[in-house]
Amino acid sequence: MENLTMTDVISDVSILDLRLIPPAAISRLRRVEKVKTVILSTANADAFMRVSRTDVRSHLIIEPDEVLSIGQIQFDDSYLSTLADQTRLVLLGHPLLDAFTVPLFLAKVRSMRVYGQIFYSRPELAAVFLSRVHRLQGQSLIMAENAVRWIGPTLLDHARLVAIERRPILSIGTITIDPDVTAGDIIRNISTLTQVGEIIGREQTVCALLSLCRRRVGTYKIATQVQPEPEVVSAQDASFRESLVSIQPASNPTVAIDL
Repeated sequence: MENLTMTDVISDVSILDLRLIPPAAISRLRRVEKVKTVILSTANADAFMRVSRTDVRSHLIIEPDEVLSIGQIQFDDSYLSTLADQTRLVLLGHPLLDAFTVPLFLAKVRSMRVYGQIFYSRPELAAVFLSRVHRLQGQSLIMAENAVRWIGPTLLDHARLVAIERRPILSIGTITIDPDVTAGDIIRNISTLTQVGEIIGREQTVCALLSLCRRRVGTYKIATQVQPEPEVVSAQDASFRESLVSIQPASNPTVAIDL
């Protein structure tokens, strides 16, 4: 990565983590484009701001004493046990609050910045969690305790509907409704839906799914024929893509999430 030249371009990346890259290497970038979030350190933020940028939605600067977690985080005692005492935590993604021990949480978390939706099933735990949140860019959304979880792009077909067995759904990502599924199929098999993301399908089935929403943040698209497409993460050339992968911290891979 330190051998970047002025021909290097980073493009079509969901989350670009540059915290470990020295300012001199960043200054050799020619352009950054089509990136949802760029993660920077206090040491290299100024250098990155001088790089040409197109369609870069947001920048997140991590302080030296902060710990970053990316993605959908199951916020429970197992996760809390991985943190040092009095951690200053930054969450880029959606924390899922089902159950955690309050004294352990208070001992482990000093403060939090949260960039995403907070999903909770127990209001009392949500209140404790929010007591440590200094900044929230998102909403708090209630979910059912026994909800089936769909993380990432989901094709809602007959096989998936049958497996639900009238349980509530928590969905983070795009739901694409199979054209063979009817509005009646959806009403009969899903009790409630909490979702962040887009719904794609025929008008009748989209309306049926929307009618079951308990809480929702997102859009919908009416289509006669739909095909789910995974998000593509790429770089300008193969050599730079290899360098980009090599700089991602093992615990914080580049992931595709909607904020």
